[in-house]
Amino acid sequence: MNTKIQIQKLPAIVSLLVHNIIRTYNYFTKMFSINEGSLKPISLFLFLGLLWCPLLSQWNFFAIEFNQNEYSQNPKANHCLSPEALDKRKALHIKIDHLDVDIFPRYLETMKNKGLSVAYTSRWLNTIIVATKQSTIPSLPIIKKFWLIDTMSDGQWLVKKDTIVESGKIITKNLNKSDVYGASAGITKFLGLKRLHDAGFTGKGVKVVVFDGGFSNVQKLSIFDTLKSDHRFWFHKDFSQNKRNIFKAGQHGTQVLSCMAAYFPGTYIGTGYDAKYGIIATETGRFESPLEEWAWIQGLEEADRLGADIIQSSLGYTTFDHSEFDHKEDQLCRSEWPIFKAAKLAFQKGMVLINSAGNEGNSHWKYVGFPSGAEDVIAVAASYVNGEIANFSSHGYPLGPLKPNVVAVGVQTPCISSSGYVVGATGTSFAAPSLAGAMTCLIQLYPNEKSRFYTQILRAISSHSLKHSDRSGYGIPDFSLALKYSNPESKMPFY
Repeated sequence: MNTKIQIQKLPAIVSLLVHNIIRTYNYFTKMFSINEGSLKPISLFLFLGLLWCPLLSQWNFFAIEFNQNEYSQNPKANHCLSPEALDKRKALHIKIDHLDVDIFPRYLETMKNKGLSVAYTSRWLNTIIVATKQSTIPSLPIIKKFWLIDTMSDGQWLVKKDTIVESGKIITKNLNKSDVYGASAGITKFLGLKRLHDAGFTGKGVKVVVFDGGFSNVQKLSIFDTLKSDHRFWFHKDFSQNKRNIFKAGQHGTQVLSCMAAYFPGTYIGTGYDAKYGIIATETGRFESPLEEWAWIQGLEEADRLGADIIQSSLGYTTFDHSEFDHKEDQLCRSEWPIFKAAKLAFQKGMVLINSAGNEGNSHWKYVGFPSGAEDVIAVAASYVNGEIANFSSHGYPLGPLKPNVVAVGVQTPCISSSGYVVGATGTSFAAPSLAGAMTCLIQLYPNEKSRFYTQILRAISSHSLKHSDRSGYGIPDFSLALKYSNPESKMPFY
């Protein structure tokens, strides 16, 4: 018997038991108006009976980390990378390694044979997330460790997704602004981006993957016509547990994408309008769960497999529906946290990660969250168009990596709704994509550099690059300065 695995069963079982004691006790005392200390023997009997009911009907989600397998010992033969990803690795002199090999298929088959449903996989962390109604995981020599990450009822899990993608056209009304940038002129000016656009640096050839919950009507909106006609709408994938498909699941992703990719002269021009865009739904709107972090990690690995240059994510996680799984502030110091480890690996493999800092500045949490708190993620704070930091914009955690990193407009940020109208949206969710679009122009200007180069130049062109603030990071980037550093005789300050 594998005693190491047996010992690890205890925390999972205890966690499930405590979780259900709290949930069932609260329900029972509320329903029967029982005060603390007044439970009679018959009430206690009923309570204990109710206690075990959820254990029998709920779904339990476990993370299972495997022992290293022989399948990954020959990564060049077994890698899962696309031709575009291989070209990128070659240009950046990044070697193929065992992290580029999918989890051994036999391991996944073994899990299924044990009655475990695989929800998410991570080749980088050699870990899978499984759903089961069992209270623990069987002892197997291939398993290194496992831990409980969430629980759900039958109604929350195994949803049937609407797969019908509607056709049609939604025409955005022409604003006929005298400025070609239309409603987005203020954003372009704020970031000093017009000089790069005028010089031909518009994001062309740069590959961006956007993570969000839903991208309603992206396939219909005329604002994205050039994205589709130029064959720059790269792909769409859905790793969420939303009942509606990616083109119906909400407009947050649509608005985010428009900040970068929309192109309608005189009405709206995104900050990186010539780049190539893929979209992945990783966020599930109907619950807050650690599962969403694992969907984010799987999205990251898929973007790497396809050869992405930039990840744009306006998502963040701090607390969940089941409070026993909530993050704690001190976890912002722990680089070994799964979503932080995945972010670091993505950075090392040549991707630039841009994430909203978060809107927790006025909340009990206050600080950046997950993944924006990761050292290798560019966390974007929100400001008014005059540069004043928004009160809601999350603070950096004093004991963690220096956060946020930079600032962009996140109060009444112009963007395009799923109905095709120009609207103003507020939140760091809309500061981050404006910055991400600008970064596509920077990558076009300086192609085939590693991720560290781009984060360093971003700091160099920001308004207070020598002094970090836990509210505004290194300040407001002026992308026009990037042209100055492109002159071979000009030395860019590195930190």
